[in-house]
Amino acid sequence: QGLTSWETALDKAATILKGSGGKAVALVSASASTEALFLLKECLSGLDFTGAFRVQKVAGEVPLPGMEDLALREERAPNATGARLLGYSEDFDSAVGAIDGASLLIVLDESLEGISAESLNGAANVIYLGSQLPDAMRLANVVLPGTVMAEEDGCYVNRDGRVQRFTAARAAPGDARPTWQILGQLAAKLERCEAVASAEEAFAIV
Repeated sequence: QGLTSWETALDKAATILKGSGGKAVALVSASASTEALFLLKECLSGLDFTGAFRVQKVAGEVPLPGMEDLALREERAPNATGARLLGYSEDFDSAVGAIDGASLLIVLDESLEGISAESLNGAANVIYLGSQLPDAMRLANVVLPGTVMAEEDGCYVNRDGRVQRFTAARAAPGDARPTWQILGQLAAKLERCEAVASAEEAFAIV
């Protein structure tokens, strides 16, 4: 594995996706934007797709003093509602179990904490997209460096089903790109949509 250009990496990822058939598994972060989660599903359309996320939960809400109707929620993930609405499941363990024999595993900025490398080895091809490369993904066929929320624009769906926009607070590091941009470029190479140039364009096709 070595460094390469974005175009070469995206072409390789597109070739893997085009050559995949049957079962595909996506392990995603519930912190990923709605745009990224939607475009990932577009990239996997036509495959027998299993997508899942996991959410850290704590006991009880913590109301914020002086802020009516605002509280730290039991569910500590900003876009779990958006992920559910887009068809991703919380049955993360079953999704991990479905990797064995899959033609493709895609990991979208999920830390994979507590998941053994052996349980991820059953897929024919592996693509990782995200901000922190887990040790278990260091031998992925393609690694695409994405940004975190503070480094990109996008939207979430909150607990009450309302869409909330967020904007970048700092520049992306190195060659990292917004996750919706990477997946939009992949989807365009697969002829699933036109390439998107902004989070607003990505949201318009969700």
